[in-house]
Amino acid sequence: MKRFLTLLLLIPAFLVKAQEIRPSDTLIKTGADTLPMSDIDIPIRVNMKALYHLMEEKVDTVYHSPGWPVAYYQPSCDTRYMYRFRRGHLRITALGNSMDLKFTGYYQIDASTRLCSGTAAYSPWTPDCSCGAGKEGARRVDVGFTMRFALKPDYTVQAKVTRLPSTPLDKCTVCFWGQDITNQVIAAINAQMDTAGWGIQDTLAKLDLRPQFQQLWQKLWTSYRLYNVGYLRLQPERLRISDLVARNDTLYLSVGISGRPLISLTPMKDTVTPVPNLSDFTPRHGFNVYLDARLDYDSLSSILNAQLAHQTFNVDNHSITIDKCSLMSLDRGHIGIRMQFSGSQSGTFFLSGVPVLDTAAGILDVTDLDYHLETNNLLIRTASWLFSKKILKELRTYTRFPIRDYLEQIRAKANTQLNQPIVKGIHTSGQLDRIVLLRLGVGLSEMDIRCQASGELDVFVDNLTW
Repeated sequence: MKRFLTLLLLIPAFLVKAQEIRPSDTLIKTGADTLPMSDIDIPIRVNMKALYHLMEEKVDTVYHSPGWPVAYYQPSCDTRYMYRFRRGHLRITALGNSMDLKFTGYYQIDASTRLCSGTAAYSPWTPDCSCGAGKEGARRVDVGFTMRFALKPDYTVQAKVTRLPSTPLDKCTVCFWGQDITNQVIAAINAQMDTAGWGIQDTLAKLDLRPQFQQLWQKLWTSYRLYNVGYLRLQPERLRISDLVARNDTLYLSVGISGRPLISLTPMKDTVTPVPNLSDFTPRHGFNVYLDARLDYDSLSSILNAQLAHQTFNVDNHSITIDKCSLMSLDRGHIGIRMQFSGSQSGTFFLSGVPVLDTAAGILDVTDLDYHLETNNLLIRTASWLFSKKILKELRTYTRFPIRDYLEQIRAKANTQLNQPIVKGIHTSGQLDRIVLLRLGVGLSEMDIRCQASGELDVFVDNLTW
């Protein structure tokens, strides 16, 4: 990308003249010209094993009745008990926007009973009886949640957490007559699971991610320095995130931005805009980017001067050295080049020409390169050998810029960059299919080069860290 952007900025510094010019893609700018919308959509695949591991650590492993292990819970006049519940490893499955969290619970219970009529007791409590303690081992029950989730256009989370039916794998009988209190225990477990599920749902429903997305949006509207050759601002207009789709251990989504990016040789004022609501939740892929490189003549003069300053030309046994040069706008799409020179003769002369982009030949050039009228009179009075056109022929060797081979080199290097790790656990896979120059715009205060790049890029998150 560095080489590509550098090329975009250096190409118009001094353009080329071809032997035969095909139909031109040069535009004389007379008014506003809207850059086509660019779309960048990146499919993201996230390995959720690390997330599952986090949930394993964060979900409580032990539940118990109020007062355990010294106080009883009494749901009715004739029964009281206390229990301890320990969950096993989480079993997590995901499909679409739904995730099931299941686990086997192991519980033990101490209980006693008495005779009652309604709320009136007719006997004392029996001695404590136990279930799931000692040699018989803890009693087992399968429990779990189903969670459905989605990110809404206003950056809040829509979540629904539902407890799955609890299934006892072992009965729990207590006291001398073997009273089965499994249903009472399951009811108590369900009540606590419902409370936990409501807490999860309430926490997710209160999430508002707009402030985080506003920070991201503002960064996209900030100008960034491009390796000392210019400034880039992405200028997004729309942001989209597809619905989250899970399949077992993998989460799939796509993130997209639409905007009109701009490159400038001079700093651009940062703009503060509110992040729009999310749009277009359909998964998409691929990028198609249109980019304008806005090149003002003062900045181009610096580049041109770096290209030609101190170059020496020999003509008819005379030599001149370019000391300084600058670029300026003339009328009707022409540009002017002012050159100060020394050597066999010293002075200043002006050249004029028409910048032309020939997309078919893959060449950028300046056609009709010639002396400016004021220069002609000066040269006739001083050194006619400068006016022999030979100096123009020499200068044209510096104004040729065939770009097709360079673009192919850039594409090959970009494809290498698109297929490598970003940070530990995250890598990209992609391909830049094509990169082309579309047109050259010539204005009174600046020129701009429009290019298009298209291809595919995927992001793989294989190892989330927390």
